[in-house]
Amino acid sequence: MIDLINEGNPDIIYHRENREGYRFPIKVTLSGKYYAGLEKTMAKTHGLNKLIDDIVKLLYRGSNDIKQYDPLFSRLKKKYPMKEISNALHIMLLDGLIIVTFKNKRPNKGFYWYPQFMSLDSRIVSDLIATASTDDSEKLKQDWLKNQAQAILEKHTDNQLAAKLLQSIESCVLLLGDGKQVFESKSWVRYWSVILALAYSLDLRASGNHEHLRVVSARIWDNSKILERYKKDIVSVANMSLENLHLTLLPDLVYFFGNIEFEVNGFICSGLSGYPVVLANQTVHKIDLTSSQIKGILIIENFAVFIEILKRKYYDYQNILVIWGQGYLNKPTNRFFKRVLTFKPVPVYVWSDLDADGLYIAKNIIDISEKCGAVGQPILMTEDELKFSLGGFIGAHPNKISNSQTIKELFGKVADRIENGESLEQESLLKYYDIIESRLP
Repeated sequence: MIDLINEGNPDIIYHRENREGYRFPIKVTLSGKYYAGLEKTMAKTHGLNKLIDDIVKLLYRGSNDIKQYDPLFSRLKKKYPMKEISNALHIMLLDGLIIVTFKNKRPNKGFYWYPQFMSLDSRIVSDLIATASTDDSEKLKQDWLKNQAQAILEKHTDNQLAAKLLQSIESCVLLLGDGKQVFESKSWVRYWSVILALAYSLDLRASGNHEHLRVVSARIWDNSKILERYKKDIVSVANMSLENLHLTLLPDLVYFFGNIEFEVNGFICSGLSGYPVVLANQTVHKIDLTSSQIKGILIIENFAVFIEILKRKYYDYQNILVIWGQGYLNKPTNRFFKRVLTFKPVPVYVWSDLDADGLYIAKNIIDISEKCGAVGQPILMTEDELKFSLGGFIGAHPNKISNSQTIKELFGKVADRIENGESLEQESLLKYYDIIESRLP
């Protein structure tokens, strides 16, 4: 796998960790950019299925020492040749199944990489939990979270906060900075959110890096918004601000453009006054719609596509209100959307990535539209668009579609094809703008 560090492979995401006083990075973490699921990896003609299955089981259910590379490799080579193990790990990394951290043994001299830690990628963990029985899935998830937390915290045993968190894992109780009990592990999402957010913050502080709370949340839960629910708990347990924890939190904003007018604190504002218009949460609370000349609302999941579509079409055609959806609508965007729709019900068009998450995002927005008395529908999310897929983009969690009959009813054959591993991100469709332009509202 070390060759992947030196090659700069476009299918690998590289996260290098620098530290003051060293000329070269002290660590690099590698993860696969694309993920299609364990079944796709097993279907390849490599003859390593049993070995890959054993690695997944060891990383998923194993004790904490299995997270270290050397004990894992030593255990595996008792059953398998070293070349097969290396090949299997190489395949699993490229396929987005594992994450590997390498340590630079001589960071003042150059690049002397040695594998140090290994874990399952959160995408395969989510799929494994989704396919587990209801009775087992919660326990499996908690076991995985515990192993993740311990693997990080045991790198910082000289840190007082790390020692406190390790003690909390043993006692199943989290304490405030003054020693008062906050909550027990029975509230397991809250409990592990706080522990793992603080564990990752120790890594960030050690490296001198900062990271957005949503990025950390996506790494832990494969959902960018969960940690924001518990930001007060995170601060209380650590007795430190998010800034001092090297966790950043940007304000939720609304981005839109279209022919509406609204009043804020006695001032009349136009939805055409910016390219796009941006509103803070506090402003959305105070707006009163005064005029709406729109014939429809278009919600676009990804920011780059939102800006490009505005530029190419809707700066001139202003009777469609275009909103950046940011995935699942954040609170101010949700509130703004409902206010506009309640003021004047118009058709709602939703355009998301053609993957499992994109289908769920579209269904969620359509449900909100219907509750406001409007009709919602997906656009550019049919088999006509899916045929443009070249296989480069692999969406997350195709297996979760099998659990939703409503998704299959709404998207039909598209849902079946995505469940089988096909996908297409919005950005890819911009290459075919001349073809898709007529399909936009």
